[in-house]
Amino acid sequence: MENRGTLLDVNDLSFSYSNFSIKNIDIHIDRGQVVGILGITGCGKTTLLKVLYSGLQRGNGHMNWNGDYYVDAIGRRRPNVVYVPQSAPDSMDSIYSVNDQLRKILHSRNMDFDRDLLKDIMERIGRDADMLRRKPQFLSQGERHIAVVVAALMLRPSLIIMDEPTTSLDAVETLELLELIRRFANDNDTSFLISGTSPDVITYVSDFIYIMLCGTFVESSTKQNLTGNPLHPYTQMMMRMRPSLATRDLLSYRFISECSEPGCPYLDYCQYAREECRSPISMLRYGNTDVRCVLWR
Repeated sequence: MENRGTLLDVNDLSFSYSNFSIKNIDIHIDRGQVVGILGITGCGKTTLLKVLYSGLQRGNGHMNWNGDYYVDAIGRRRPNVVYVPQSAPDSMDSIYSVNDQLRKILHSRNMDFDRDLLKDIMERIGRDADMLRRKPQFLSQGERHIAVVVAALMLRPSLIIMDEPTTSLDAVETLELLELIRRFANDNDTSFLISGTSPDVITYVSDFIYIMLCGTFVESSTKQNLTGNPLHPYTQMMMRMRPSLATRDLLSYRFISECSEPGCPYLDYCQYAREECRSPISMLRYGNTDVRCVLWR
């Protein structure tokens, strides 16, 4: 992918609550880039997305933001980022049409309802604008997901953060949504940060991928490197997770319930574990991949 300049650069991010924390997070996003975060349920993806969306107001670390800003309804200047939670399509108000709810969202950012922009977006995704005149209960699950993404695009953000956006979608709806994301990243320089548990989804849509476990990244590289030559044993396990009988012996790994501290978080599940894996491990550079594993020193 052509480098169009840095949009977001985050270094040494950490955040803790009750008995869970995210730590040692470095993440980089370019303009027009789709970045994926792949990991099992409970590894900290949602927490990380929320902390990034808050502009590090709830975490420690350094953030360099080179995108646009907007002024909210009470006069605060904030980074022009949109966060789409996993439950967004199901939390739409059943009383009002999608268009009416879209107007409220735009009003919260002191923006006018741009009919020309909406028409352009709908034409480019091959959808009739009449779809948004309906109430959410008269839309399919896939149409509600599309409506949420359209609402996000109407805000003209520099970055759209999406938490597991394909949950509950069928294969056709998933592909349609992922193609929409790729199209706007390529054509509009809109950047996307997307989390997920499915290697198929994340590797299909992303340019660059971070592999997450127990609140930290254990590997990061381009999708070509991670699909062709995953280095960390946890990444290798994730990349083998495909819906086939061949993966039945991997089911026990899906429910990693304990994280080793302060060593490798995958220690108790790794066939290559050794004594030095019990000590703190920094990210190592191996070829074009960053990996948190002593095997690649």
